[in-house]
Amino acid sequence: MTLPGSALALEPAPRSVQRARRWVADVCRSHGREDLVESAEAGTSELVTNALLHAPGPITLRVSGPAEHLRIEVHDVSSVPPRPATPPRRPEPPPDPADPADPDDLDALLAGLGGFDDTLSTVGRGLHIVATSAAAWGAEVRDDGKVVWFEPSAELRDDLTAAELAGSVYATGEVGAGAHSRPGTELVDVRLLGVPPDQLAAFRRHHLELRRELRLLALAHASEYPQAERLSALFADFEVDFGPAVSGPEVLAALDAGEPYADLSLRVPRSAPASVESMLRLLDLADEFCRGARLLTLARTPEQAAFARWFLGQMGEQAAGASPTPWHLTRRSARSEGRYSSS
Repeated sequence: MTLPGSALALEPAPRSVQRARRWVADVCRSHGREDLVESAEAGTSELVTNALLHAPGPITLRVSGPAEHLRIEVHDVSSVPPRPATPPRRPEPPPDPADPADPDDLDALLAGLGGFDDTLSTVGRGLHIVATSAAAWGAEVRDDGKVVWFEPSAELRDDLTAAELAGSVYATGEVGAGAHSRPGTELVDVRLLGVPPDQLAAFRRHHLELRRELRLLALAHASEYPQAERLSALFADFEVDFGPAVSGPEVLAALDAGEPYADLSLRVPRSAPASVESMLRLLDLADEFCRGARLLTLARTPEQAAFARWFLGQMGEQAAGASPTPWHLTRRSARSEGRYSSS
């Protein structure tokens, strides 16, 4: 028997994780699949948590397919595909609902944020739990976001292959530079010349870590940090148009190439100057919060701040008609003015 396609709309709030887990367990039981409840709860918890942390909402949870092969889907509006971290030696067990480290507890996630070497490690570990709980899983990138799905397994698995851990990701539309932009946005080509991958990696790591911490604060500590929701929304708005500049295929390819420098070709909105100026102010403000221990993310070094001003500034300046300026010229100018040392 094929299910009619049960669906649940979720608000972007921490309690949605617990609500989603209970709902998917009830659906499994109502169709005689008590044996799938543990895996369904574990995988659903991780996918909904990741959607809360990395997409602005809304989120939809759906169960479909025949009762013999249930398929659980989480749909969000971000078109950035999920990315597993380096597989651990053994897959981690699913979270215990009574465990204080349960992913429902965003306070616990926030407290542990400073210990991650890779800002994607939370997503990576979550996807390992999904893979351990699934007979199959993957993601479909669509024009309106993405769907991450899995088929819960009757038994938790510890014999996963690298391919099973990685899942499958495919697109129904273009995924690349400019793919995140709002419909009807006029895009212009920009060239970023002589980009050093180490600085690019540091910029991307700081950006993702700061975005994630602000999202956590907005979700779990809105009353203590009323500005967090507004700042998190600014990040979300920025990434609608500038997502490829942070996680697009050209950026990821440059990081993986192992070359000392890379030239990037991106497409950004013609309105980029205003967005870039807002983001640069936000990053400077975040540095002040970080130095005052009001955020767990580390403040940027002077050279990292200079790189961010060049990297983002080039997109804004070229969108306004300026010619490209290579990073090494900006770097040489900053050193001559004593804004950071050569070490």
